[in-house]
Amino acid sequence: MFSFNSKIGSLGYSPFQLLYGYQPRSAIQNLILPAAEPSEGPRQHRYLHKEKLDEIRHLTTSRQLKQWEKRVQKYQAGLRKHQYHIGDLILFQNYAKRGKPGSPWDDKWRGPAKITHISTKGKIDFETPDHSQYRGWHTDRIKPFILRDFD
Repeated sequence: MFSFNSKIGSLGYSPFQLLYGYQPRSAIQNLILPAAEPSEGPRQHRYLHKEKLDEIRHLTTSRQLKQWEKRVQKYQAGLRKHQYHIGDLILFQNYAKRGKPGSPWDDKWRGPAKITHISTKGKIDFETPDHSQYRGWHTDRIKPFILRDFD
């Protein structure tokens, strides 16, 4: 187990070492490496000093917070700022695929559909080419339909 989760690359310490203050020994290491001398006490030579351990934990926490802030900024930058108008063509999420077994190649989006009404709360009503009506869809469940020319 320890071989899979041995060290954090940027810090050089394993999660076990950050939590308990010393690096664990695997069963193979216990067979190969000599035991600690009785005068040193058990695992005395492998313990991190409390100040060093606190410093490493503080550094780890600050790095995690920075990564979290980067993820939040990336998410907020990716939010759609598209303005929809009546008559625009859109694609909408395929709810028939949701939660059901099927091919991973099934379409995630259906459409195109034409916007027929936009409420003051941002809900969108639209109609598909086969005259099916869909009402009250939020803008995070639709995206603009872009027709591309392949010349």
